[in-house]
Amino acid sequence: MKLVKSKNFKKIQTIFDYDFVETLSLLGINEKFCVAASGGPDSLCLVLLANKFAKKNNLIMTVLTVDHGLRKESVEEAIWLGKILKKMKIKHYILRWNGKKPSSNIMDAARSKRYELMTNKCHKMKVNYLLTAHHLDDQIENFLMRLVQGSGLKGLSSMSKKTKINNIKILKPLLDYEKKSLIKFLAQNKQKYIEDSSNKDIGFDRIRHRKLVTGLIGEGLNKLKLNKLISNLNQVDDAINYSTIHSIKKTISQNKYGHIIIKKRVFFNLPKELQFRVLLFILKSNEDTKKRVRSESMLRLINIFNLKNFTKYTLNKSLFINQKYNILVVKEIGRISKKDFIKNKSFTWHSTYKIHMNTSSYNEFRIGFADNSFDKKFHFIKDKNLIEYMPAIWKKNQVISIPFLDKRKKPIANCISLKIEDFREFKILSN
Repeated sequence: MKLVKSKNFKKIQTIFDYDFVETLSLLGINEKFCVAASGGPDSLCLVLLANKFAKKNNLIMTVLTVDHGLRKESVEEAIWLGKILKKMKIKHYILRWNGKKPSSNIMDAARSKRYELMTNKCHKMKVNYLLTAHHLDDQIENFLMRLVQGSGLKGLSSMSKKTKINNIKILKPLLDYEKKSLIKFLAQNKQKYIEDSSNKDIGFDRIRHRKLVTGLIGEGLNKLKLNKLISNLNQVDDAINYSTIHSIKKTISQNKYGHIIIKKRVFFNLPKELQFRVLLFILKSNEDTKKRVRSESMLRLINIFNLKNFTKYTLNKSLFINQKYNILVVKEIGRISKKDFIKNKSFTWHSTYKIHMNTSSYNEFRIGFADNSFDKKFHFIKDKNLIEYMPAIWKKNQVISIPFLDKRKKPIANCISLKIEDFREFKILSN
């Protein structure tokens, strides 16, 4: 573990306590919160600033450190940070990533696991806010990485100060400050920090782009002007989000089973960017899809819609079926064969269906998508081509009830589908 003495960069913008307090107040923090910290300069600066805010407002602050187990020094670093926080009387939890680690895309996997561990801990502690130490240099790196990847406007608009992961509000209050400002703040508070050796490993894309940014700064690139550009792109993105909401309302409807229907005539008259975003909304609303949808895949899908021989196409576990006037969207059942045990009398399944069990012995049953093993005399036999895309109550290896088609006076379960306006992604767009 290497400790570094902070440097007081005299010509770099100073972070004042009162500015940070105002930023957190504007972000809406008025209750206990958590801070993600590793012992590096960025997160240590955030801890010191957030602690002052917490004391001023009489709020409880907890620090979360994730030990990925990817470097031999990580345990020592987490312990060192714990000692610093103990002196400051700040509660500290070390969260460990156990199990097998991936051999490729390590940084992406580590990021996903980090947020999973921290947001799960927030839920256990009944904390709604998690602060991270992303700063201006991170913003610029993201922008350049996505520019190189050929991202569209949505990708280039980059990070926002407020996002949500796993229903926890993620706040980035340091996005307006460059890294040297954070180190300067540590120097003013006589605080050393840990130097992460992996930050010099050019085997990672982000580190190579970081070196590129440093080179561009040397050639006269102005970080503040680039930040202004990113901010302007964010404003344009917000305006397009507003248009996207209206496009979704005009373009998308649902059948009585909750499946999404794209009205072809309306969809094809939308500008390409709005076509892209409507489809992105549909794919993100499929909670089985966790991986990022690549822009080239989206554009390929739009092109396929225009082909005369288009019948069906699958993208990220969503199946698009061509019809005369519409495109029907259902879940790709072949890859969702799992049947879940029913643990509650009422619950939401696949973020789409609200299920209510009409029996007290509901834990004898499971829920999954239907097949042809159901009893025909108790069900309406219609929309045969959609039966396999409907939720069903299973007992052992047989469908006992398909709630949408069950004609018994008191079926085993009732089912209604969520409306588009109630989808999590729609609410995110609307905020």
